[in-house]
Amino acid sequence: MRLDPVVSTIVNSLLPRLPRHLDRSDLMAAGRRGLWDAILRGKTQAAFDGYARIRIYGAIMDELRTQDWMPKGSRRRVAKEEGVPTIVWIEDLKGS
Repeated sequence: MRLDPVVSTIVNSLLPRLPRHLDRSDLMAAGRRGLWDAILRGKTQAAFDGYARIRIYGAIMDELRTQDWMPKGSRRRVAKEEGVPTIVWIEDLKGS
Protein backbone atom coordinates (compact mmCIF):
# COMPACT_ATOMS: atom_id res chain seq x y z
CA MET A 1 0.00 0.00 0.00
CA ARG A 2 1.35 3.42 -0.94
CA LEU A 3 0.80 5.59 2.09
CA ASP A 4 1.13 9.21 0.98
CA PRO A 5 -1.89 8.91 -1.37
CA VAL A 6 -3.95 7.81 1.63
CA VAL A 7 -3.03 11.05 3.42
CA SER A 8 -3.78 13.03 0.27
CA THR A 9 -7.17 11.35 -0.15
CA ILE A 10 -8.18 12.20 3.41
CA VAL A 11 -7.00 15.81 3.09
CA ASN A 12 -8.81 16.21 -0.24
CA SER A 13 -12.04 14.88 1.27
CA LEU A 14 -11.85 17.47 4.08
CA LEU A 15 -10.82 20.53 2.05
CA PRO A 16 -14.23 21.34 0.49
CA ARG A 17 -15.71 21.65 3.99
CA LEU A 18 -12.98 23.91 5.34
CA PRO A 19 -12.27 27.63 4.94
CA ARG A 20 -10.16 28.57 1.94
CA HIS A 21 -7.41 30.18 4.00
CA LEU A 22 -6.24 26.80 5.34
CA ASP A 23 -3.07 25.58 3.70
CA ARG A 24 -3.24 22.11 2.15
CA SER A 25 0.45 21.51 2.89
CA ASP A 26 -0.15 22.09 6.63
CA LEU A 27 -2.93 19.49 6.59
CA MET A 28 -0.72 17.08 4.63
CA ALA A 29 2.06 17.50 7.21
CA ALA A 30 -0.39 16.82 10.04
CA GLY A 31 -1.68 13.74 8.22
CA ARG A 32 1.86 12.46 7.72
CA ARG A 33 2.48 12.87 11.45
CA GLY A 34 -0.60 10.72 12.07
CA LEU A 35 0.66 8.16 9.57
CA TRP A 36 4.07 8.08 11.21
CA ASP A 37 2.42 7.57 14.60
CA ALA A 38 0.45 4.62 13.18
CA ILE A 39 3.67 3.11 11.76
CA LEU A 40 5.45 3.44 15.10
CA ARG A 41 2.64 1.67 16.93
CA GLY A 42 3.21 -1.34 14.68
CA LYS A 43 -0.22 -2.81 13.93
CA THR A 44 -0.45 -5.97 11.84
CA GLN A 45 -0.77 -5.51 8.08
CA ALA A 46 -4.42 -6.59 8.11
CA ALA A 47 -5.37 -4.02 10.75
CA PHE A 48 -2.96 -1.29 9.66
CA ASP A 49 -4.97 0.30 6.84
CA GLY A 50 -8.01 1.16 8.94
CA TYR A 51 -5.92 2.11 11.95
CA ALA A 52 -3.69 4.39 9.86
CA ARG A 53 -6.70 6.16 8.35
CA ILE A 54 -8.08 6.86 11.83
CA ARG A 55 -4.72 8.18 13.05
CA ILE A 56 -4.29 10.37 9.94
CA TYR A 57 -7.79 11.84 10.26
CA GLY A 58 -7.28 12.43 13.99
CA ALA A 59 -3.96 14.20 13.45
CA ILE A 60 -5.53 16.49 10.84
CA MET A 61 -8.44 17.30 13.16
CA ASP A 62 -5.96 18.06 15.97
CA GLU A 63 -4.17 20.49 13.63
CA LEU A 64 -7.46 22.19 12.77
CA ARG A 65 -8.32 22.53 16.47
CA THR A 66 -5.00 24.25 17.16
CA GLN A 67 -5.86 26.83 14.48
CA ASP A 68 -9.39 27.43 15.80
CA TRP A 69 -9.79 30.54 17.95
CA MET A 70 -12.95 29.41 19.78
CA PRO A 71 -12.90 26.77 22.56
CA LYS A 72 -14.70 23.53 21.68
CA GLY A 73 -17.22 23.85 24.53
CA SER A 74 -18.16 27.38 23.49
CA ARG A 75 -18.53 26.31 19.88
CA ARG A 76 -20.89 23.47 20.85
CA ARG A 77 -22.96 25.76 23.08
CA VAL A 78 -23.35 28.39 20.37
CA ALA A 79 -24.19 25.77 17.76
CA LYS A 80 -26.82 24.23 20.03
CA GLU A 81 -28.43 27.53 21.06
CA GLU A 82 -28.33 29.41 17.78
CA GLY A 83 -28.19 26.66 15.19
CA VAL A 84 -24.98 27.98 13.62
CA PRO A 85 -22.38 25.71 11.98
CA THR A 86 -19.99 24.05 14.41
CA ILE A 87 -16.97 25.35 12.47
CA VAL A 88 -16.83 29.15 12.31
CA TRP A 89 -13.58 30.90 11.48
CA ILE A 90 -12.56 34.50 12.19
CA GLU A 91 -12.13 35.09 8.46
CA ASP A 92 -15.78 34.10 7.93
CA LEU A 93 -16.93 36.67 10.48
CA LYS A 94 -15.01 39.59 8.93
CA GLY A 95 -17.55 39.81 6.11
CA SER A 96 -20.47 40.07 8.59
